[in-house]
Amino acid sequence: TTKAALANAQSQLAAETTVISGTQVVTVDAVRDTPTGLTVHSGEVLIFNASGTWCWGGGTDCSDANGTPGRPGGPGELPVDLDGARFGELVGHVSNWMFPIGSNAQVTMVADGSLSLLMNDRVGRRSDNRGSIVVTIKPAN
Repeated sequence: TTKAALANAQSQLAAETTVISGTQVVTVDAVRDTPTGLTVHSGEVLIFNASGTWCWGGGTDCSDANGTPGRPGGPGELPVDLDGARFGELVGHVSNWMFPIGSNAQVTMVADGSLSLLMNDRVGRRSDNRGSIVVTIKPAN
């Protein structure tokens, strides 16, 4: 029946959806993308707050989640994960969409999918990074 089919579809949708019902705390490793365990949907507004220090380039350059002003500094430091963001800046990733976060941000999601967080660095050059940033994520409403 139509009623049974609708109930089945609603049940399947609920099983695929992570509802953000509070605050999520995630430790983001400087070496890799860090899954948050959250599934987000276009139009949701999330608040991010980050603290800590991480380093790249063998540990000689360090920053908080806002990254380092003036870096990347030229063609030799490109490409980076998110063009226009600083080295060391906290970045979010959902599906094919990447966005800057820094230490504090309120971001409206424009894609559906699993949310992961990472340090903005040269593409493929994270193996020499160290440290982590602790990020608190909560819904804006």
